[in-house]
Amino acid sequence: MKFIQMESFTKHYHTLLGDRKIVFDKSNLIINEGETVGLLGLNGTGKTTLCNMIAGAESLTTGTIQKHGYVSWPIGIFSSIVPTLSGRHNIYFLSDLLGADKEEIFEIVKTNTELGHDLDRLVATYSAGMKSKLAFFLSLSFKFDFYIFDEVISVGDAIFREKASEYFNQLIGNSSVLLCSHNLNTIRKNCNKCYVINNRKLSEKFDIEDGVKYYEEVIEENRRDK
Repeated sequence: MKFIQMESFTKHYHTLLGDRKIVFDKSNLIINEGETVGLLGLNGTGKTTLCNMIAGAESLTTGTIQKHGYVSWPIGIFSSIVPTLSGRHNIYFLSDLLGADKEEIFEIVKTNTELGHDLDRLVATYSAGMKSKLAFFLSLSFKFDFYIFDEVISVGDAIFREKASEYFNQLIGNSSVLLCSHNLNTIRKNCNKCYVINNRKLSEKFDIEDGVKYYEEVIEENRRDK
């Protein structure tokens, strides 16, 4: 059985002034094989930090994490691409790193992004939309057991969103997913379970409607406190 489990984890940062910023305090998370789990939280509550910890890009301050299965990097708008390389060399670099057939991956990315000859230009010269397409479809050209998404399917132009949603729906049937968002409609449409970040803690794992209800209460509480 493949799963990701974090137990009694905390995450602290030290600011430039020497203060300690607590992002998570004694929380737990489990994502089981076959689940599509949403992560809801207001801006600045630690959604991206949690994605980075699960992917291994950031360490836990305390607690444990177990990962049984291959976990993607956080798939975001421009994540995983190097601007000083061409699109082609970004594809080749990641393919070599992950032991994949680079020409096969190149053809998959080329077909889905429709970037054509632009793949031989430096990514630094790309528009935001071109970067989004390359980052998204490059990330999904590799096979992982768990995919970590950081808001990506809600960005880009209408054509990109439609194609990304189609690709995402195909993915759900074959892999496990953590989808980070503050958009209730995105979570409702794509997930069967969800966590909510509130007051530096991760909630229990809710069924979708129960989680959305709790998140709406968090939003209302936040409005009253302002």
